[in-house]
Amino acid sequence: PPQQLRLVTIAPDAPALALALNAAMSYAGIAIGSAVGAGLLDWKGLPVLGLAAGISAGVALVHLLLSELLARRSSAP
Repeated sequence: PPQQLRLVTIAPDAPALALALNAAMSYAGIAIGSAVGAGLLDWKGLPVLGLAAGISAGVALVHLLLSELLARRSSAP
């Protein structure tokens, strides 16, 4: 809901398309994460999954913070 509201606000002319692309990218992320996890398990085993999860979470946090910073700069008067 908050993310969907944000997307509809960003793309008021094509809200259905924005929401469909959001759902599609969520599913793509799940598939990519599963493939990477399976590859890591096959390559190095279970201990590396925690490290990979931590790195992924850190990258996601940096992306979120940069996105918010850029959004605030573009909406500032």
